[in-house]
Amino acid sequence: MITGVFVFLLTACQPIPRDRYDAPAAVIETTVAITSEGQTVVGTLALPTHGAPPFPVVLLLHGFANVRDELPVAGTDEAMYQRAARRFGAAGVASLRIDFRGSGDSEGAWQDTTFTGQISDTLAALDYLATQPAIDVQRMGVLGFSQGGLVAAEAAARDARICTIVLWSSVANAPDAYKHILSAESVTAGYASGGAPVPVVTQWGAALELKRGFFTDLFAYDPIAALACVDAPRSGRRRTGHNGDAAASLR
Repeated sequence: MITGVFVFLLTACQPIPRDRYDAPAAVIETTVAITSEGQTVVGTLALPTHGAPPFPVVLLLHGFANVRDELPVAGTDEAMYQRAARRFGAAGVASLRIDFRGSGDSEGAWQDTTFTGQISDTLAALDYLATQPAIDVQRMGVLGFSQGGLVAAEAAARDARICTIVLWSSVANAPDAYKHILSAESVTAGYASGGAPVPVVTQWGAALELKRGFFTDLFAYDPIAALACVDAPRSGRRRTGHNGDAAASLR
C-alpha cells in the first residue's frame, strides 16, 4: 500500500548510450485531439524512433496556469516536458503531454478550471492511449508536476490502468498551497463567491480569473489520501520508490 507522497523518475530499459540520450530525433511527435466531457483536449503524442511497439507510455500532466510543454529549460530552446518526452523516447518509452481544458490549445475557458475537470481530462487521455496500437496498455504511467501531481495522484486512485506514478514538486495540501500561490484572501473570497469569476494574482505576478468551482475543489481532494488508496502492485502496477530515486519501472 502506498502511504505517502513521493517523487519518482520512470525507467524502462537498459542504460541509454549518451549519444542516443541527447539525440533530438528520439521521438516522432504527432498532435492529437481527445474528447473530454464534450470538449477537445489537445495533446502531443511522442513515439520512440527505435524499438518495436507496443511501447510503455507516460502521460505528462502540467501544473497550474501552464501548458503541455511546461516550463522552459534554462539555457536551451526546450521546455521541460518537451525534453522529458525526448529522453523518455530515448529509453524506448512513449509519452503523451496534454493541455488541460481551458489551457493552451484545448477547448474550454480558463475560468472554468477545476481539479475535477483535470482529473476527467486525465482519464479521457488514458482512454485515448488505450485505443492506440503502438501503446502497451499494461504499462501506462502518469507524471504530474505541481498541480498536475495532485491530479495524477487522484487519477491513479480512480484508474487501475495506471501502473506507475511520478510526482514532481506535487501539490500535497491544496488549501495551504494556494493560500501561498494566490493569497489566503483570494482563496477565502473565491470560496465565498457566487457564479462570477474572481480576479486573482499569483505570487509570480500573473493576473487571472477563476470561478468558485476551483476554490471548492481545493477542499474536496486530498492527494495523500488518494495515494494511500492506490494498492500496489496490482493488475500490472509496480511498487514505487522514495524521493528522488529512479525507482519506478514500467517493464
